[in-house]
Parts: sequence; C-alpha cells; structure tokens
Amino acid sequence: GVDADKPLEPRFSQLKAQIIRDHEQQVKDSWYRLLDALKHENDTIRSSDKSIIPEVEFNSIKNVSADLENEIRNRGTMIVRGVLPENEALKLKLDVEDYIKQNPNTNAFPKDKPVVYELYWSPSQIRARANYRVAEALAFANSLWHASPSTHISLSENIIYADRLRIRQPGDTKFALGPHVDGGSIERWEDYEYRSCYKSIFEGRWEENDFFDATHRVGAQMSLYNTIGGCSIFRSWQGWLSASTVAPGEGGLLVNPLLKHAASYWLLRPFFTQTQNGSDWEIDTTSIWQGAIPGRGQEVNDKLHPHLELSTSMVPIPKVQAGDMVLWHCDTIHAVDSIHRGQSDSSVFYIPAVPL
Repeated sequence: GVDADKPLEPRFSQLKAQIIRDHEQQVKDSWYRLLDALKHENDTIRSSDKSIIPEVEFNSIKNVSADLENEIRNRGTMIVRGVLPENEALKLKLDVEDYIKQNPNTNAFPKDKPVVYELYWSPSQIRARANYRVAEALAFANSLWHASPSTHISLSENIIYADRLRIRQPGDTKFALGPHVDGGSIERWEDYEYRSCYKSIFEGRWEENDFFDATHRVGAQMSLYNTIGGCSIFRSWQGWLSASTVAPGEGGLLVNPLLKHAASYWLLRPFFTQTQNGSDWEIDTTSIWQGAIPGRGQEVNDKLHPHLELSTSMVPIPKVQAGDMVLWHCDTIHAVDSIHRGQSDSSVFYIPAVPL
C-alpha cells in the first residue's frame, strides 16, 4: 500500500531502541552479512533452471530423507504430490459447486465475480479436512518442527481448522494478492513472546535463528489490532489442497523460497536507513516500520524491501494436479498470480497445519 512506510505512533520509536538495546553493533554487522548472503541467494534462484520448491510423494511420506527434510526447512515451502486421488479431489470441487448453487446466498468476494467463498462447513470441506491422507500430510509437515519439553503443544496432534475455499475462473484479475506474510505485522516486534521467536536475529545472529522452534509461537499474540482476515491461532504451515490442475501463471501461488534470509531481512529492515549519500547504512531510530501497519498483514514490496529482488525471487509453484497439497511456513512471503491466464478454473481448499 501507499502508506506502508508512514511513521507509526512515537512509542514505536522507543520499541525499536528497546529491541536491539546492547546489540546495536552486532545487529549492524549482521545486516551487512545478510545483504551479501541475500544477493548470493537471489542470484542462485535467478540462475536455477529447475524448480527450487521441494516435492514429496505422498506414498513415500514415511520415508523422507534427512536431506529433503532440510531442503524443505530451508525453502519454507513444499508440494506433497498425490495426497488424494485426482478424481476424488475433482469430485469434492463438483460437490461444493452444487452446494453453492443450492445455497445462492453464500457470501463471496469479489461480489460480481466470486473467487473466495465464505464457506467453512460445506460437506466437501468437511470430507477434505477429515481425510486420513490429508491428516498424514499435515502430520509430516508438523514433524519438521520441535519445541522445548515444557511448551504446551503437541506436534503429533493436529487440530481441524475451518478455512475457506477458492474457485478462480480464467481471466480473473480481481483476486490479486501482492507479496505479504500472514500472522500479523507489527505484532512480530511488539509482542514480547512473538519477538522471542526471532531473538537471534535481534541480537545480530540471524544465521542461528531456528524458524522451526515452536516454543514461543504458542503464546505469541498475532492479532493485537483485530486485523481483517487475521488469525490468532498458531498455524505452523499455511496450505491448500488443489482441486484442479494449475500451472504457473494460471491463478496460483508464488512464494519466496528463502525463509531464513528473507524473514531476517524484513524483520531487520525497520532498524536501518541509508546514509544521506546512499552509500552506507545507519541505525534508524524513527517510528517508521516498513510494511508493518497495525491492523494489516506484513507487506513487502520493491520500494521498501529492494534487496529481496521480488520480481525474480517470488517463484511460482510448479504445475499441480487436483489432489496435490502445497504447504508454506507461517513466515513465508507469498503472493497470488495477478492475472489467471489459464483455460480452466484454479481451485483450492485452504487447509493449514495447526498443532494442538
């Protein structure tokens, strides 16, 4: 948005000083290391001729190698192929389309050409969430996390979370979501418990930050400002079950596959401003918080976050079939194709992982 870098209330200037107190120099040193590392990683993405998004075959989900698990953690995104048989996933979509016809007062947006339906408990959604294969895919995703023994969480149990569904028709340009991160915005800094998830980053040791430690995620306040469409429960992975065949450019998802580097960058970005001549960086003490407006999700864009090189680092999810699942880490930058250039609908059931 146009106002994503306007100053916040003065108290946020004090918060900034408080967060990096006693670590200013370490944080500044780490910022230079991060910019170098980010440039290198962005170059790697740009020059890669094969998909950088890790994939798991559902039938081998019990035997995923440690290397592939680490690759999933690094990328912060995965595709699980063949969670449901294709015909079963297509049937879920046909049934829900019938359900919408039978319930014409179903809310949806945009109003004139609906894409996202305000449905949470249609029979198709209930069947999809309750399917044991979907549950197994989410259990695998949660197994990549860990927490201290005293944390009130059970990573082996997943809660059924009621979310919506998307049926996007070819040619649609209304349902365009620019690069963003869910789970609140300013809350990641303002809430002490949430901030603790990123302690290493704010002490100048971003390389050591563990994005798969759930210890402080459980008590984090992710919605201090009643964000529209916000979510206050810890979703370890956001995700969806595809109910159609979707190739890049056909109304699907784009992700930034640099979880640690990208998140460290947008978390540290508010603490730095360029010197007058633009050749160096200094600690920023203002109440400007790039992309974090209370009551909205975390926005990232080229103007405020140039080193993310979003035009080339936002990678489209490779072609998925009905029955595949795509899951992305709760700190992953993601977006949606601005135009659906395909020939058929791009449809998904949103089903995140929510450990108990």
